[in-house]
Amino acid sequence: MVRKYVKFFPIIGLLLFVYIISKIDLHAVAQNFLNIDLRFLALAFVLTIPSLLIKTLKWKQLVKPFNVELPLKEAASAWISGFFIGLVTPGRVGDLARAFYLKDKMKIGSALTTVVIDRILDIFVLMVLSVLGIFFIITNFAVDGKVIQMIFGAFVLFTIAAIVFFQKKYASRLLKPLFNIFVPEKYKEKLKSSYQDFYGGISILKANKGAIAKAVILSVVAWTITFTNYFVLSLAIGLNVEYFFILMIMPIALLVEILPISFSGIGTRDAAIILFFSFIGIDANSAVSLSLTILIFNYIYSLAGLAVWVKNPIKL
Repeated sequence: MVRKYVKFFPIIGLLLFVYIISKIDLHAVAQNFLNIDLRFLALAFVLTIPSLLIKTLKWKQLVKPFNVELPLKEAASAWISGFFIGLVTPGRVGDLARAFYLKDKMKIGSALTTVVIDRILDIFVLMVLSVLGIFFIITNFAVDGKVIQMIFGAFVLFTIAAIVFFQKKYASRLLKPLFNIFVPEKYKEKLKSSYQDFYGGISILKANKGAIAKAVILSVVAWTITFTNYFVLSLAIGLNVEYFFILMIMPIALLVEILPISFSGIGTRDAAIILFFSFIGIDANSAVSLSLTILIFNYIYSLAGLAVWVKNPIKL
């Protein structure tokens, strides 16, 4: 019964987006796109190259403890394919699909471990950066305390969830009802057989703290490149926003974006950027212009992942 309604969650983001669109000047947004500076747009695409490289190296760090040889080109292809699938799924859960590109090299449960830990580390780093952003906002702007409490609450819940997740006996109790609700019947047997491999993989990674530490450092670098990219996109549409401000607010906006109540952050990311830009006197038209620019940019970038998918589709 619950599974039947979960698929409708992304409609929340779409409804929010429709509401936002109804309140802004679409002509002003269109003008921002028509006046886009192609030089900055080109620079943004150039920055995707080191970004993909760093993210691929980060994933390779987590695969390495399993004594699996994963060539850089192969890893990059799997990563960009997963990015494409993740972009069109709520909460970017489709990113897990890249694990299936490793099924001929390692057990699928262990492969899923590398992807899940990769995502958890990314979210953890994003939340730490969000805390810095919150302190920046608190000390520089008058904001509703409830917003701050919600973000800190989310951080605490994520930390508790991560701790429980790494403890197999506790995770089993929590995951069993979710498994019965969300996993289609035809996949249950296959996932059950991968469960032991998954937690065996976690034990391997927990014993390789060096790999985790390197992955965290690479995650910080990767996120910094992403935020820099968004700053370049803001320059492309003529916004006067300081780089440091983008560094502070984007981690929070991206946390909101990955909530499983929208596709590709549509609606949720727009609302977050509108809120933060209001602190520095930038109107909603400009905020939505940047959010849509990010959305379109990500989809164009993900076409490389679509090409990989078409050439080498995942076989479950």
